[in-house]
Amino acid sequence: MRYGQAALVSRQKSSLVVVRPASRQVRANGRPVFLVAINNLSKVPVDFRVAQVEATQHVAGSDYGMQVVMDEMLVQEEKNRQVAAAVFTGLGAAGNTYSASQAGYGHYTTPSGRTGTF
Repeated sequence: MRYGQAALVSRQKSSLVVVRPASRQVRANGRPVFLVAINNLSKVPVDFRVAQVEATQHVAGSDYGMQVVMDEMLVQEEKNRQVAAAVFTGLGAAGNTYSASQAGYGHYTTPSGRTGTF
């Protein structure tokens, strides 16, 4: 427990690492998000690289590697989602405009063979 939230705490001679969920709930089929806090307890700088972080899930005696997603990747993913939403909104608006322009127009054929438009 750390600040009232469940957390994994690893204390070594020169560092303290805390890993905890970013929120209390995970959306169904959602991506679990964890926060990693590192505290350097020594007097010399520690070289930490996010690219060196690894995550492994242990299930029924088997290990499964998990993808570590960095903030930059999440920002790019959100930008891509917003662009796609804008494109699909534009396509929907164009379809609605075409449908509206065709409203009230039609073709007919009578039993005697006469044809026309309205």
